[in-house]
Amino acid sequence: MHILILPSEHFMTVNSSLGGIFQLHQAKALIENNFKVGIIGVGFISPREILKSNKYIQYENIDGIPVYRQYAKSLLPTRLTGLTYRKQKLFKLFVPIFEEYIKEHGIPDVVHAHNFLFAGFIAQAIKTKYTIPYIITEHSSAFARGIINQKFDDELTKCAKDAKTVTAVSTPFAELLAKRLKVKVEVISNIVDKYFMATPSKTKNLEFNFLNIAGFNKNKNQKLLIDAFTEGFKDKDNVFLRIGGYGVLEDELKNLVKEYSMEDRIIFLGSLTQERVKEEMDSADCFVLSSNYETFGVVLIESLACGTPVIATKCGGPEDIVDEKNGILIGIGDKRALEEAMQYMYENKNRYDRKLLSDETIEKFGEKAFVDRVTTLYNRAVKDKI
Repeated sequence: MHILILPSEHFMTVNSSLGGIFQLHQAKALIENNFKVGIIGVGFISPREILKSNKYIQYENIDGIPVYRQYAKSLLPTRLTGLTYRKQKLFKLFVPIFEEYIKEHGIPDVVHAHNFLFAGFIAQAIKTKYTIPYIITEHSSAFARGIINQKFDDELTKCAKDAKTVTAVSTPFAELLAKRLKVKVEVISNIVDKYFMATPSKTKNLEFNFLNIAGFNKNKNQKLLIDAFTEGFKDKDNVFLRIGGYGVLEDELKNLVKEYSMEDRIIFLGSLTQERVKEEMDSADCFVLSSNYETFGVVLIESLACGTPVIATKCGGPEDIVDEKNGILIGIGDKRALEEAMQYMYENKNRYDRKLLSDETIEKFGEKAFVDRVTTLYNRAVKDKI
């Protein structure tokens, strides 16, 4: 079966090196299970990005997956252009690349769009013009955070109803999306990359390391984590908090750590490569996600695949991942509960069997689980077309 994947964000460009990385992991899993797969990414370069290099490769082959890209500069901010205008411009950008793709690789059996905005709308236009069925997987927390205006809901609902299947990456998120768009939404979890699936091993030492990797913004709420860690462990010199990532709140968070005189115990790691992420997860004693909202939480399954137990807020996605066997769930914004959970992890570090955590995570979120689930959806789409 031939699947065309459409990411909504810029796909692995110079300025967005991890954009679409989850779709790449899924594409590789499909290729390894005898699917034919291609990826086409189109989109706009916003005014704030125009002065950057914006370099990208228009065509490349990544591990047997043909990848096509085309990004056009936009002189107007997104908020000043209407939804219909953006849909039309994107599809106009997409068509010549898609026709070139068809000449080289044939017509796909199913289009898999990731996010309504705007891959879903492109897939809808493909169905109208080329009669190719599509499914949509929604990842974006923008729905739950009220960023996507409800005035778009009629068009979003029509796009959803034209799809063979609409999925979301976690149960709470699927329920939220179904209620808003008044359509059935199924669940298909993100896949954990095989890179994180090595049998975990950890050298015992006297230090205890908490780890957080996320963008530095209000939603990720590292301030809560820093406050709870400082309150609970300021007198324990062998306990450290390591924070990877970058973002708009970086200076604010670093100033907070300085204010608490915790610079030697709370370490900022900066932007991390996938290799460094795995190294940090392998050596950590506990991963902590303090977000206000997550549609899923890939860092949680990556940590668990490495054998590292987790603490996460009940913020949407983590409820499908974290249970009493692999970690602790706490309320959103609850500093006391977070401090207590971290204290428990520190005092019970040997309670968790790292190999068992890894094996169970791979069974639930690994390649086989994903391919089995998505194959059912693709077969349904093709059958319905016939």
